[in-house]
Amino acid sequence: MIDQEEARRRAVHRPKCVLYCKGPLEDHCLQIVTGFFDLAALDMIELSSAPRETEFGSTLLDAVIDGIRVRYDLRDGYNLANGAYGRTREDLVRLSSGADVVFKRSFDPWVQEKVGQGINIRPLGLNYLVTSRNVPFLGAGTRLYAEHVVRRSRIANAVLKMSYGRASWVERFEAPPGDPELPRVIFMARTWDPSSPEVSSIEFADERRRINEMRAACIRACREAFGEVFLGGFARLEHALREFPDCVVPTRVPTNRSAFLRLLKQATICVATTGLHDSIGWKMAEYVAASRPIVSEPLRYLLPGGFAPGKNYTEFHNPRSLVSAIDGLLRDKEERLAMATSNATYYHEWVRPEALVRRTIHQALFPSSWPDKIRAS
Repeated sequence: MIDQEEARRRAVHRPKCVLYCKGPLEDHCLQIVTGFFDLAALDMIELSSAPRETEFGSTLLDAVIDGIRVRYDLRDGYNLANGAYGRTREDLVRLSSGADVVFKRSFDPWVQEKVGQGINIRPLGLNYLVTSRNVPFLGAGTRLYAEHVVRRSRIANAVLKMSYGRASWVERFEAPPGDPELPRVIFMARTWDPSSPEVSSIEFADERRRINEMRAACIRACREAFGEVFLGGFARLEHALREFPDCVVPTRVPTNRSAFLRLLKQATICVATTGLHDSIGWKMAEYVAASRPIVSEPLRYLLPGGFAPGKNYTEFHNPRSLVSAIDGLLRDKEERLAMATSNATYYHEWVRPEALVRRTIHQALFPSSWPDKIRAS
């Protein structure tokens, strides 16, 4: 039990936080950066930053929080740059080297239990590309972090033009639970080109083919089953137009970020599929932020906070079960509203940038308040 004096100390304490990273910064990291800057703007932490090279590159962020060394691993999975998977004990030891705790976006409890005993790696949660007006490179506050992180980011130029940055501000994703008057099922995705230069192994190339084929089959099944109620398809990229011309988004449908978020908030049901390296894609976090009912392939990684099938999403395993799951939700308004409400609650407690980072800070500083082990089911 925590005595009253300790509870009071925790309530008023402003942790001193230092962010360490050296660009180019991957888009995956912006949620964490935004969380820290939003907490600083709320006067909940003292924030500074400094450059540091990391072995795992630009999908990793380090922080020191009141002397506790924290690492954020934002990779899609356990994938390594050499085209292999880093699921051995040696890989996890290297990942955690120099850190007291690692928060891993793609957390497999089976891997942790079998080879990660004694290595302090914890599930981080849902990830998406999001930022806010409090982040310095959007023109607010100082350029504290921008000089050695954002300057070489893949999206830096677009963000600095403000239009893209504003489209990714936290509040642009958010909507209260509700049920649109007209039914609408949304699934917009992209293909992954197996022959792209960054594909470093036959295994990774085959994975991309499987993802493309599964998504194409889902698009075709939904178009056939739901007709005009279904809105979606592949982004009109060169690879999709060449390999899956029947599955691309119609030209009449706007697909820029702002337009997509408007369409998302009008959706009755949203569809999510497995991403690269078995990842839970950005779309899942975007759906949760918009308080939408979700139909998803089974999640391969653990999310904290009790995010679960039947409560936050309905599972499907193939195009036929996808159609069945959507049909069931379309017929059950009560279940849709319950799921939307659960997702709204989960978003504000576990996904919103400042909420996600605040929980990692609390867990880093007060590890006794969290379970010692996270078991594979």
